[in-house]
Amino acid sequence: PPGDTRVTFYGGEAPNLRGWKGWSNGTLVVVHAGETAHAEIGGRGRPVIARIVPPEGFDPEADYSLHSEFEIESDRPRIPYPPEVQAKRDQSMVEFGKRWWASEEGHAYRREYFVFSQARLQPDGTLRAEDVPPGEYRLRLVFSADPIYGPSGTDRDRIAFATKQFVIPPIPGGQTDEPFDLGELRPKPKATLKVGQEVPDFDIATLDGGRVKLEDFRGRYLLLDFWATWCGPCLAELPELKAVWEKHGHKERFAMLSLSLDAEEDAPRKLVAEKGLAWRQGFLGEWTEGGVQDAFHVEAIPAVFLIGPDGRLMAQGLRGEAIGRAVDRALGDSP
Repeated sequence: PPGDTRVTFYGGEAPNLRGWKGWSNGTLVVVHAGETAHAEIGGRGRPVIARIVPPEGFDPEADYSLHSEFEIESDRPRIPYPPEVQAKRDQSMVEFGKRWWASEEGHAYRREYFVFSQARLQPDGTLRAEDVPPGEYRLRLVFSADPIYGPSGTDRDRIAFATKQFVIPPIPGGQTDEPFDLGELRPKPKATLKVGQEVPDFDIATLDGGRVKLEDFRGRYLLLDFWATWCGPCLAELPELKAVWEKHGHKERFAMLSLSLDAEEDAPRKLVAEKGLAWRQGFLGEWTEGGVQDAFHVEAIPAVFLIGPDGRLMAQGLRGEAIGRAVDRALGDSP
């Protein structure tokens, strides 16, 4: 059909992604009705290679090539939102994105944006990406001998990560077969909270102008929710959270606290009022490094934790009906 089309090629099968294959950046072309569009893939840039040094303590006999993946991407935003639009985190971001996507500026920007995604490591622990043009990039490696995606989620104890920023200088003639060698990558296990571990303390503002601390909930089970109004999956969880509150909110042994990662207080305050969310609401502000979410090792939202009366973690990564079941078990489902 007429419009934007990215013509690319797929790499080898990735069983842990249920048939999804790694893909190259390819070429962005504009298809016009009734005309033949021509696209040329490859033939530019240079290969990028690296060698992986397994983290200490990881199984030396495991086949990490099967489930480990890496991605190379241009070190700039996929959509260059103006600061005033990005700060709002509302519908204006969607509207700007649609206009920019169809503009000449957007086309030129996207033609030069490079992504080499979901490629798998080689059996010898090396990685290789083809046809990477000159520019600034970031590499992200997920190193694991277990399925990274699956019905039971991720076992963070057996996963390590590595990132690297690099620059490919201009290439005479625009193409060479000489690899750009990133050297050794040493992935490190991601720090996480573990069940039974004491959770970090916090002292934050609430939407009603007060303050709230973790110690305020000592002696009670606390359901802690990180969310934002701009997060679709967060909004989808609200009915489940509301059902948990309606069932258990009257119990002295139970409490709930949601922590908003919106840029401004008006958006969560308005939504809380519209939805009739009666439990306590904290405000963290726009997601930045060093906040409470980092202390809890939150990588994406919604992120729901169940904390025991002694301040120790009982459950994390709760979604959907699992939220209510976890609270029911903790409280013995008593009336």
